[in-house]
Amino acid sequence: MKPERLTYFRQIPASTRIVVSIGARVEPETVVAKIEALPGRMARVNASSTLGIERRDLPNRMVKKVGDHVKAGETLAARSEFFDRRAARCPVDGVISAVSKNLGNVYIREIVDLGESMGPVTVHAARELRIPPAELQWHRAPGVKEGALIAKGQVLAARDRDLPRHKTVTSPIYGRIREIDYEAGTITIIPVFPSPDVKAYIRGRVTAVIPDTGVEIVGQGVRLEGVWGLGGEAFGPLRTIRGDLEAQVQVEEGSILAVQGTASHEALLSAKGSGAVGVILGYMPSETVLSLVGSNANLGITGDNDVPSPIVVMEGFHPVPMREEVFSELMKYEGKKVSIRGVTHIRAGVIRPEVILHSTGEGEEVM
Repeated sequence: MKPERLTYFRQIPASTRIVVSIGARVEPETVVAKIEALPGRMARVNASSTLGIERRDLPNRMVKKVGDHVKAGETLAARSEFFDRRAARCPVDGVISAVSKNLGNVYIREIVDLGESMGPVTVHAARELRIPPAELQWHRAPGVKEGALIAKGQVLAARDRDLPRHKTVTSPIYGRIREIDYEAGTITIIPVFPSPDVKAYIRGRVTAVIPDTGVEIVGQGVRLEGVWGLGGEAFGPLRTIRGDLEAQVQVEEGSILAVQGTASHEALLSAKGSGAVGVILGYMPSETVLSLVGSNANLGITGDNDVPSPIVVMEGFHPVPMREEVFSELMKYEGKKVSIRGVTHIRAGVIRPEVILHSTGEGEEVM
C-alpha cells in the first residue's frame, strides 16, 4: 500500500495551553497542548431582581463584562443610591458568558479544574446515604443514568430531599457515568479527559497553530480503516501475531499487538498486564464484546469505554481472520511505531476506528 499525506487537526477544549509552534517536528507521543480546565455547567444570576432595577438597565450596572474570569463571591453588578446599596454576586468560579437585558440575567460558565490524570472513580452512594444498596434506584437524582455526563459537584443521589437535614452524594469529578450497580450501591464515573495532555497522535510537522482551537499536523503514512473498535488512542512499536492471541503472551512494554485472529477477554487482560497498550484484531466474537462492555452498552458510539486498552477490529464479529493483504502490510512495520484509535460512531458523522502506519522518519520531509 502506498503511503499518503495525512492531515490531523488536534482540537482542544477551553482553557488549553498550546506548547508547540509551527514547523515543529512531532512524534505520536509528543504533547502539543495541555488542558488546564474544562467548561462546566452554566450558572444563572437574576441580577436585575437582586439589584431592584429594570432588566434593560442591567448592562449599565455591570461591574464585570462578558469574557471576564470571575471568582465565587465577586461582584458582577452593583447599585448604590443613598443608603440603598445592593450587589449581585457570582456563585461559582468561571467566565461571564452573557448579560441579558431582556431577562435581567447574568450567565457564568463554570470552569472545572482538570487536575491530574485519573482513572474511573467509584462512588459508594448507598453507603454514604446509609440506605440498602437496592434502594439506590429510588434515590437517584434526575438525569443520573448510565452514559450521562456529570459535572464535578453535581448531585448523584439524595435522601430526605424535603427535610432540612437532607443528605446528598455528589460527583468528585467531571465525567460520564459508566455503571450504576444496585447490588453494590455504587456509581462508577469515567473522566471525560483522563489526561491533561493532548498528544500529536501522528508523526509529522506542525503546520498550523490556532489559539483556543487546536493544532494541525501533517505527516505521511498508510491509514487502515477498521470495522469497529473500543477505547481511545494508543501508539507504540508494532508486534504481529499469526493466529489468536494467547493469554500467556509476553510483549515489549508499550507495544501495539496486531493479531490475525481474535482474542478472549482474559487474553486482552493478560496482554495489558504484560505491557501492551493497544490491540488490532482480525475479528471479535459477540460474547467477547459483551464481556468487555456489558449488554446495555451502545455499540454504535464508542470511545470512552472502560476497556483494558484501545482495540481496533478489522473484519467484524464473525470468525473471519484478518485479510492476508492487510496482515502482510502490518508485518512490514514489525517493530516500528504505529498509532491506533478505537473510537467508533456509526450514525450521523461516521467515525471508523483506524490504524496509522507511519512512514515519515527523522530527517525525511513531510509531503
